[in-house]
This record gives sequence, structure tokens and C-alpha cells, in this order.
Amino acid sequence: MRPSTHLFLYFKFAIICRRVISHALKILSSIFLCTKNMSLFLLHICTLLLHTLKVCPILYLLVRNKPLNYCLENKMFEDLTPLNEIRSVEPTVSFTRNQNSGHTLNSALLEPIDNSFDSGATQISIYLSTYNGKRVLVVADNGTKALSPSIMHMMASEGWTTKKVSTVATPNLGKNGSGWKNFVSKFSITGHSTVIMKAEDECIHAMEYIQSNMKAMDDWNVSVRKCHSRINADDPALSIWKEVVDENGNFMNHGTIVVVHNLKDEAFSFLKNGLNFTPSGLKNLTSIGAQLGEVFQKRIVAGTSVKVGQSFATLQTVKPLDPMLGQVPVRSKVFHIGSEDVTVNVFLMPDRSECKLLPKDVYCRPINNQNSGVYFYRDGRLHLDSKSRPMHPAIGNKAIEAYIEGYANGTIGKRKTTISRDSRSWVVFADSHGRASRVRVTIEVSSNLDKDFNVNQIKTEIDLTNDSVADIALWCYEMPKVYDQYRNKNASYTCVDKWRSLTKGYRTDVLKARTRVLSTLNPEELKVAKAVLRKFTESLGEVVE
Repeated sequence: MRPSTHLFLYFKFAIICRRVISHALKILSSIFLCTKNMSLFLLHICTLLLHTLKVCPILYLLVRNKPLNYCLENKMFEDLTPLNEIRSVEPTVSFTRNQNSGHTLNSALLEPIDNSFDSGATQISIYLSTYNGKRVLVVADNGTKALSPSIMHMMASEGWTTKKVSTVATPNLGKNGSGWKNFVSKFSITGHSTVIMKAEDECIHAMEYIQSNMKAMDDWNVSVRKCHSRINADDPALSIWKEVVDENGNFMNHGTIVVVHNLKDEAFSFLKNGLNFTPSGLKNLTSIGAQLGEVFQKRIVAGTSVKVGQSFATLQTVKPLDPMLGQVPVRSKVFHIGSEDVTVNVFLMPDRSECKLLPKDVYCRPINNQNSGVYFYRDGRLHLDSKSRPMHPAIGNKAIEAYIEGYANGTIGKRKTTISRDSRSWVVFADSHGRASRVRVTIEVSSNLDKDFNVNQIKTEIDLTNDSVADIALWCYEMPKVYDQYRNKNASYTCVDKWRSLTKGYRTDVLKARTRVLSTLNPEELKVAKAVLRKFTESLGEVVE
């Protein structure tokens, strides 16, 4: 039972106990004074018995540690006045515009999950269910910041949000007030969603939102209703709410459930095939659970439970997946923008031969050109582009001028030659890495710096063109050239890297040559040679017998 629930029950318990004691004292006073008013005496006795009966169930709940919704379901301390109101909202942008917001199904699905994290949820579930006999998508969380019934309709207004500023304690991933609407428009043919919310110590309420009807009929209204078995036992919102239980089988006492109706064929196929956790599915983006494990890796490690499945009964736990494959950064630097810190790390990934030795749930994102780029962590959440790939942000004029000047005088790079600002694409990771590039860069920022990094509305694009991030842009632009041994002739890399690059593509010939040389040695020489080869090849991720 939550502390606030205890306080609520103790408060009611104290009030009734005070009344019991008060009437008990009056009875004792009447007996002591031998009052002749027998009717008043009997009234005090009856009142005493009534209040004593009220104390018993509360005392039972406190002793047995029952949750507050036990009280609510048993009609204790709750207003069961029916509610079914039509409320007006601010006109939203067109349904077509929301559908064409730039989201893919992968990126759109992250929007309601961002909201779940912002609400302080510790349990998030994404699964398919039925609502009035039809298949629906359900995103449920036990967040503590559910909107109260009086204002929950406001979330249907364009741009309305209660989240503005992020702090370390309360980081906000969603700030534009359009993420949920974009998500619904991408998955639903008609933009139809039911949002079910329950603030703690309040009744369950549901809001019906059909965006296509609102635009077509110019009727900017949504309906909000109270959901309770004593009001309407057949309310499908109650059935959905009772589906979601914790590990102990308890119903949520607070949280939000987003139900999406009229799923598009494309969306249903995407969910049917992808609502599972298969780390290898991250290679071709076929596993939704694997993508969530990577995007929300830091949040899951911090303790939030995320589950996906074809139904609530078949949910699979999403495990954290590190796109850096557990590697330690080779370079790190902290930059300051106003009062905010920005941490930039450079990682050099293992060679492919080494990656094959890693567990399958670790080697989730292959070492190749597509996966070499900038991994942008915003308040601990990984932001990728619309194709779920790392970003290649453009850099600004201030960084370009600094690079040209440094390149010319030899402080950047190792050659003193001229370079034209028109001779290359000024984009981080534009042409500085080859097919098997092993360089990856992470940028860790607060969402308070969205304007500095020009984060777009759907959070799939950034750039480094503002003067406030020029130092970061210059450093990020230079690092791939320093560490990418496959493309840059002046790159700094180890003898082992040189050996790999020399033998790359000639593995069979190298093995034949090794066998031929060993066959010419006598037993003692062979023993020493094998020991040397074993020590050398172990560093390459192989073992030679």
C-alpha cells in the first residue's frame, strides 16, 4: 500500500474514532449523572454502535494492508455519480498532416512510451488486445502523473502539454504536445484512440478521441466518462484496465492506458510480427522489443520494466541492449552550454571477428557503415533517425571556419594543405569512414538544449549548426578522421589493426601460408612457434591450436 493510501485511511479512522470516543463519554456522563432523559441516552448508544461499525472495515483494511482501490470497488469513500460529458478542445492540425508528420511506425511507437517515462512509470506494457470484440493496440503504464478528470480532455488540444522544463529528477522526453496525436494518426485509419486514466485515490476515467471525425465534421469535441462497475459493468475500458496487473496480481491504483482502434493493415502486420524481444532482430529492425531495449537502455538499467507481446498473458521482458557493445570510450570530453553539461564519447568498436565471439544479446548492432555515426542521448533516451540508424548531423559555419584554419596551420590533421569549404560535405561522418567503420560517437544532453541542437518535432533529426555548439561540432567532425583506420591514411591505430587490414579478404591464403611454414619446423621449433601464434591470435579474437 502506498504511503498516501495509509494516510487517507488513518485520517478517516481517526475521525470516526474521535466520534466514538465522544459519544462514549456522553454515555458515561449520562450514567454518572443519572439523567432522566432516557431517549437521549438511547440515541447516544445507537450513534456509538453506528460509528463502531464504521471503524471495523477501515481497521480491517489497515491490518490486512489492502490497497485503496479495494475501498473504491466496495463503494467506500467514493463519489459514484455518473459522468459522461462532451468537452470542447482547441482545434488540432489536420488528420492528414499528423499522418504525414515524418514518423515511421518504429519512431511513432516511441511517442507514448516517452510519455510513460515522463509520468514516472516503473512498468510499461505494449501488447495487442480486444476492445468491443475488435483488435486494438494497448500501451499501458503505472505512471503517477495521470491527468485529473477535470483536465484530461486538454491533451486532445494541439500543442497542449504540462511538460516544459527538464531537471535531473524529472527529465521530460516529450514537450511539444503532439506526440500522442502523431502516434495515433500513424497507427489508426481514423485516428481513433481511447485514453484511460486513473489518478491515485480517484475513479477510472476514459476519453474518446477520433481525429478524422473531428476534422471532417468540424466538431472539436471529445467525450469523457467515469468508469466503474457500479455505473456500467460492461464498460470495455474497465475490461482493459483489469487486464493490467503486476507480478503479484494486483490492479494498478494509478496510471494511463492508451488504446488505439481501427489499426491499419500495415500497422497490424508490423505489430503482429514485431511485438517480441529478439536481440538479433535489431539487425533488420524486425523486433520491436529489441529496438526498445536499445533506445531505452539507460532507463531500463535504472529499474523501469518494459514488456512487449501479442497479448498481456504472453508479454516478454525487454532487456537493455548497448549499441556500443559494452566498449569503453577511447576519448571523452565534457562541453558546457550555459548551465548544462554535454558529454561526448568516442568509441572504437571491436573487429567483426571479435564481435562474432560476443553473446548474441550483446552483439545486437552490426559493425558497418550504416551503424557508424552519432548516437544522440537526450535525457538518457537514445534518439535515432527515422530509419532507426545513427545520425549524421551537419556542422555550422563557425566550426567549418575553425576546421579550415586548423587544417591549414597543422593543428588539425597532419598535412598543411589548403582546403575549400565547397570541396566536401560538412557533415559529421559524411565521407570520413569506410564500409567497415568501427567508429561511433555518443552525445549526451538534456532536453533543455533542444533548441541548441535543433531537435525536430518528432525527435528524429539534430544538427550542429548553431554557434552555441560549434566546439562540439568541430570535435565530432574531427574524431572519425582520427580513429577510422580503414579510410584515413593518417589514422592512429595499433599493430593489430594493421595486421587485420593487411589480411582482410585473404584469410584462406594466410591460413595456408601458416600451415606451410609450420610444416617445415622440427617438433621443438613447432612447439615454440605455436605458443607465439596462440598468444598473437588470441588478441585477434581467435585461438590457434
